[in-house]
Order: sequence, then C-alpha cells, then structure tokens
Amino acid sequence: MAKDIIIPEIKLFRVKKVKVDGTFLNYAVAGKGKTIIMVHGWTNNWMGFSPVGKYLRKKYKTILVDLVGYGDSGRVKKYDLVGQASYLKMMMDKLKLKNCCLIGHSMGTFVVSKFYEMFPNDVEKIILIGAVFKSGRKKRLMKVTEKFYRLISKRERAMKIVKKIVDHELYSYITSKYINMYKYDKEIIEKYGTIGKIKLSKEAYTQMGAEVAGANIEKMIEGNKLPIMLIYGKYDKITDMRQARTVLGNKGDYLWREIDEAGHIVTVEKPAEVAKTIIDFVG
Repeated sequence: MAKDIIIPEIKLFRVKKVKVDGTFLNYAVAGKGKTIIMVHGWTNNWMGFSPVGKYLRKKYKTILVDLVGYGDSGRVKKYDLVGQASYLKMMMDKLKLKNCCLIGHSMGTFVVSKFYEMFPNDVEKIILIGAVFKSGRKKRLMKVTEKFYRLISKRERAMKIVKKIVDHELYSYITSKYINMYKYDKEIIEKYGTIGKIKLSKEAYTQMGAEVAGANIEKMIEGNKLPIMLIYGKYDKITDMRQARTVLGNKGDYLWREIDEAGHIVTVEKPAEVAKTIIDFVG
C-alpha cells in the first residue's frame, strides 16, 4: 500500500542527512527565517508533520526531523529519551542552529521536554501538541504499559510479532477510528499514518513505548523559564487540556489552545489551524 501513497506536501521540502556520533539523522527542510524544529510521534516520521510544515515554511526555516530508529534515520543499539534528545542536540550543533523553537507531537512532546530539561539554554520556545500527563487511573495504566514494552523489547520474536501487528493497515484504521481521530478519514490515515510505521524499527517502537509510558513531562518542564504552549484537539481520547492543566497547575509559564473538531492527531486533522496557532505564539 505504501507504494501508492502520494503526500503532496513532501515535495515542498528538501530531504537531507547529517552525521552525528557515528550514525545520522534524516530531516526535511524548507523556508527561511527563525528556525522551527518539529519532532514526530511514536509511530510516525517527518512526513506526519508535513501538513503543518507546509504552512510554517512560508514564515520560518522549518525542519522536520526523523528521530533515530525512525524513518530514514540511522539505527542504534538503545532508544530512550535521553538518547533522542542528545542526538537532536548534536544535529543542532552540527547545523549551527541556535535559538530554535522546538515542537513535539504526542511522543515527540516527551523528547522535546527532555531536550529542555537537558539543554535549557538551547531552545527559545516550546510547543507541545497532544502531550500526555498522567494522573489517576492513567498513571496505573502507564505502569502496566511500561512493563509490557520493557518485557517485549527483550524478546526478538515478541518484537517482530508486535511490529507486524502495528504495520498492518487494519491497525491504523481501527486505532484512528476509535482512538486517534475526531472524525474518521481513511484518506488521511493512508497518507500520513502508514509510511512512518513501516519505516519504524521494532526496537525503537518497543523501547520508546516503554520510555514514554514511564516518563512524566511535568517533571521535565517544571519551573520553566521560557514560554511553553500546549495545543490539544478538543476531542482527544488519549489526553486532554483539562487533565494537563490539572497536573501542571501554576507551576510555570504556559499558554493553552484547544482546536475544535480534532482528536489526538490534530496535526493532520486541522493542520491550518495548528499552524496559525504556532505562528501566533512564535511571532
């Protein structure tokens, strides 16, 4: 199916690679001006951010990155938040990128938050889209999820089985219809929800799944000294703005935006609205 997928936005970007610490990061770039770096979600790659990127490139130098283990980036032995943030920092240093705005979606919000925790002076603004904050039953569920993926990641056969399930088109359709989307749209899923999964390494999928399940964004951004915007689809079934505000409280400088008629993958459901929200914040 992937061979028949046409994503018109990707033609607007130049795809490049940069070598970092013995491997390489694949990224797509377009536009000029202030630099924005966008970090994709758990089962995606840079192409998943292209619908938003096509608007941002008109005003900013827009970089859509493939994390290691994802897309066309290199593979490494271990995948965790510290490593992903470190590779991102090495890429920025290699490309001499400073005072950037970092944007993460879903899993990408954990990577961006870890980056800020580790390198607070290397980022100007942060935008977290669909960030998951854990409280109540969700906290207990995440502990079980973390144990599951830790166990799976130690068994080659188990990883292959799980990855085969995730790669199947029915998995995309079912999760999109009942979890990720406000209004099910098969065309959107086939465009933006399949290539990233196919190119994803099974080790990155299981190890990053465990990492995200065990991590807490609020601890990474607590007491932030720079503006952070949080964007949510109004009908996100995985997380929501109310829960995030309850967890974060008044512990930092936050701006909140909720986009109507969108779920967890608001970046492909309402890309123009997301882009406008970003532009208003970044300036």
